Amino acid sequence: VVLPLAACSRRTGAAYAKGTPISTYREELARLGVTEAAALGAVTSATGDHYRDDPTLLRALRETALPRYRTFVTALETLAPTTDELRAFHGRLLALGREELTLLERLARAVAVGDGTAVLFVNLDHARLAREGESLLGQFAALAAPPPLAPGAAVAKMPTP
Repeated sequence: VVLPLAACSRRTGAAYAKGTPISTYREELARLGVTEAAALGAVTSATGDHYRDDPTLLRALRETALPRYRTFVTALETLAPTTDELRAFHGRLLALGREELTLLERLARAVAVGDGTAVLFVNLDHARLAREGESLLGQFAALAAPPPLAPGAAVAKMPTP
């Protein structure tokens, strides 16, 4: 997904302690992130500063990006988070993954027929999806944040030097 799953695996703290629902889910996402990164890396290697020509981009899409991204989404569909919060997050992540796959398919069709306008609209949709992915990553980080202290709760004081 536009969402860098590898970033999900870099969190620390008690909520990420091994064996917790979020740590188990994070580990599953990290494993899938390798496939997602390979798929999106194929597109990146043939676009932007690396763009050579349409046939090269189309080959990267058809031979690497689309098959790997389909594998990624299929694997994402099999994950079964164990808490309500993780299930809600996962539903949003899965929707983003499916939308990214649709964008890759649209890009391949547009490149195949030389439709620059369609490519432009795919790029605009991808930028929106990237923003949604960044927002979702922030929500994932919030899932592991410690709960706020209740008003009047005792707070340990740090010793003064």
